[in-house]
Amino acid sequence: MGAAPPGSGRAACAQRIRTLSIALPFCNLHLAGPRPQVLPRGYPSAPNTLGEHLRRRRLDLGLTQRTLARRLGVREEAVHLWELDRFRPLARHHARLVRVLGVDPEPSCHGLAERLRAARRRAGLTQTELARRLGLDEGTIVDLEAGRRRLSKRTAAALACFLGEISA
Repeated sequence: MGAAPPGSGRAACAQRIRTLSIALPFCNLHLAGPRPQVLPRGYPSAPNTLGEHLRRRRLDLGLTQRTLARRLGVREEAVHLWELDRFRPLARHHARLVRVLGVDPEPSCHGLAERLRAARRRAGLTQTELARRLGLDEGTIVDLEAGRRRLSKRTAAALACFLGEISA
């Protein structure tokens, strides 16, 4: 038996079939539809913390950390650390954060302590400034935000007035 001539055999046959196949002219296939949304790396799908809320909103607005930092008047590192939940924004930055982002990045508040803290931060006040504004002792505000103090009638009236101002 002689050797098979070059170009014969199974591999050559398969190659010939591939090279000789012709696409049919009526087989034009065009897929149309919206592209799937590709979320940026690290995009929090279900934010729980202040940093996750902040990062999600920043990415939704298409802002970089540097751009957000410039708009807030803080350093880029500050925004980075806020998003990592290593530090919280100071009270004086909170009002500007809400204005720039268009939403309050604080997670929803349930108890009095959380509502008071969130309202104070939205107003851009420190605990000392809030105490002075309401005519209360600073320790009272600290204890209320920590959930360690019961409300007296006088304190409840002052807080109701403050919380009403902030939510309106």
